[in-house]
Amino acid sequence: VPGEITAVAIAGQGHQAALMSTLDEAGAICLVDQMPGAIARNIETARRPLAAVYRNDDRDLVYLDAAAREVVLLRNIEGARDREVLLSSGHGLQAPVAMSITGSTLWVADIRAEDSISSGYLVGFDLAHNRLVTERGLPAVPSRLENLGRPGLFALNALESGPVYLLSSFDSSIAFVPSIVR
Repeated sequence: VPGEITAVAIAGQGHQAALMSTLDEAGAICLVDQMPGAIARNIETARRPLAAVYRNDDRDLVYLDAAAREVVLLRNIEGARDREVLLSSGHGLQAPVAMSITGSTLWVADIRAEDSISSGYLVGFDLAHNRLVTERGLPAVPSRLENLGRPGLFALNALESGPVYLLSSFDSSIAFVPSIVR
């Protein structure tokens, strides 16, 4: 695997991992099967892949390429792959930092700048109907979409850096949790 590993996605059945790596502005997405002596197979070139999620019984892979400002669906990753850009700068993505999927909704945390002021945005995309379902401003600049162990509950920023913003993917609501002063 070339360069630094930036993210790992594990297939739902545990038989395979997708490794995202980057080296300068050249990155790769490689698959590694769970077997002794397995060799990483490069299936896609990406500039700076940051996240990936398996879909469709592990036959497809959705990944975020932050440098290209794209979210891409790779169908049939074990065969003749079909590549479809789901979201891009044409949809308003400026600096995507994280991605996650709950059910059939793809969530992307994005940072947008206007007049030298950065602000956070959350983009929701319905994978079943191939359409944008929500795009909303966030009260803080996001740094992640970290699943907190409960279905549909995500942290939008680092848990150790002060107040935390939580996203509920069930109703797209955002809750503010103040930091504890010690």
